[in-house]
Amino acid sequence: MNNEEKIKQAAEILSKAKNIVGFTGAGTSAESGIPPFRGEGGIWNQYDPNSLDIDFYYRHTKESWKIIREVFYNFFSNSCAPNAATRWMPRA
Repeated sequence: MNNEEKIKQAAEILSKAKNIVGFTGAGTSAESGIPPFRGEGGIWNQYDPNSLDIDFYYRHTKESWKIIREVFYNFFSNSCAPNAATRWMPRA
């Protein structure tokens, strides 16, 4: 089966599907105001990834909560909004 046939087969399957989930890369989130974890401007450039580890949390609970609030605030802030890659998706 060549690529064109595979694409047609995938399109047929998707057109009949009741629900579809799409996984995208970090770029889609970044365009919505959610910072990436790696790369330029990434969260791990500012914080040690181990600071979100459960063992770190148990040893340094107060510091861990401070980092959790700082890291994940953007996920819930008003500065995040859907972008062109996500607007087309129907809402349940």
